[in-house]
Amino acid sequence: MEAKDAVRAAQEYFDELFEAESVLEEIVFDKGKDVWKITLGFDRPGRTSALSLMTEQLNQDRSYKVVHVNNKDGKAGSVFDRILRPAEY
Repeated sequence: MEAKDAVRAAQEYFDELFEAESVLEEIVFDKGKDVWKITLGFDRPGRTSALSLMTEQLNQDRSYKVVHVNNKDGKAGSVFDRILRPAEY
């Protein structure tokens, strides 16, 4: 499976679960688990977390989900929250 196929599967699965316009943020292939980890970001106006109150560097109206896509069968399964932390310079 190629990255573009994994992204397509993740996007379709995401669209079924959430009614939000998403943007591809990151693609990572986990060789050990043979899984693509696709991070999708989307706007969620009005949502504020404790972490976003502590830093202005994070967009408090943006959420991130990681969709896992099995490399062998191309099926999306797990969806996880991606919690951002402030950048360390």
